[in-house]
Amino acid sequence: MSFTKIIFILCKNRPKGLTLFSALKFMKKTVSRMFKGIILFFYLGLLATIAVMGILFYVSQDLPSLGELENPQYALPTQLFDRNGQLIKEFYTKRRVVIPIKKVPVVMIEALIAIEDSRFYHHFGIDPKRIIGAAIVDIASWSLKEGASTLTQQTAKLFLLSSDKKFIRKLKEVLLALKIEIQFSKNQILQLYLNKSYFGHGAYGIEAAAQGYFSKTAEELTLPEAALLAGLLQAPSRWAPTASKKRATKRRNLVLRQMAHFGFITAEERQQAAASPIQLKLNQNLNNNETSYYVEHVRKYLLETYGFDQLYRGGMKVYVSMDLKKQIYAQHALMDGLRAHNKRQGYRGPQGNLWNQVNE
Repeated sequence: MSFTKIIFILCKNRPKGLTLFSALKFMKKTVSRMFKGIILFFYLGLLATIAVMGILFYVSQDLPSLGELENPQYALPTQLFDRNGQLIKEFYTKRRVVIPIKKVPVVMIEALIAIEDSRFYHHFGIDPKRIIGAAIVDIASWSLKEGASTLTQQTAKLFLLSSDKKFIRKLKEVLLALKIEIQFSKNQILQLYLNKSYFGHGAYGIEAAAQGYFSKTAEELTLPEAALLAGLLQAPSRWAPTASKKRATKRRNLVLRQMAHFGFITAEERQQAAASPIQLKLNQNLNNNETSYYVEHVRKYLLETYGFDQLYRGGMKVYVSMDLKKQIYAQHALMDGLRAHNKRQGYRGPQGNLWNQVNE
């Protein structure tokens, strides 16, 4: 439609008392206001962008180095072995066994990704799609109900940041996640995360968790066991089977549903795994009374020689002259001999009478 026709229509259909000149004047004011609004919106957007860039630049000047991730230092237990290389005892504040990612079964990785970060292999450290979804849920519920941290962000927090919920800390987490994704492969990030995370029951890292809950290595984990461990990471104290098998089963089955939803397992595999009861075989950490005196003597010597940190966090491997099997046999023989001797002596009367002693 030509400009002439528009003017003709305006002239023909104009209300009474409205001249063509006043109509054109009104249009001019409207266009002027719209243009000013666009300019104002542009400037506000520009100022907001500058402000965000300034905050990011300020935060980026105080980011921790990624050197700790290149050569991570874990608090590892000191292990005490007998002369034949058999483990006698461990001394630790945090029980952790570091393993390479190749020793983590695929089913464990799939369970972790399904419940914690389904787009792990497709994002670049942060997940804009997940952030938007979480924001919608939070706004709708008017609370911080939905989390949007990726596994990369969680790794940054575990190694380099505190766990407080300050806004600046969250910005650092995002920036560090971007740097980590540039410098490390996805498998390296998974290895860092799985060796660092706390799984409850005093177990730090996936290998210690497998040993602690099931008395097996991570490589031997089954589908239900992997789903159970993956579900613990959100809140180990709440979901641990040692606290409540009912809650742990509910959480494990949620992980299994997520795995089926994302195509990691079939519906039939999910049903079979969900129907299986949780069967724990807790590791009792080699508390042999037969070796307690010997072990305590060694512990005191190590503590005096190397100090607390090295003993309980240094990951030392200590070999002693004890033969564990013979020590246990000897201790049992001694106790049996004492019991037999006591039985041969017969009852020799009371050692004393406390009641009479009190009333004297």
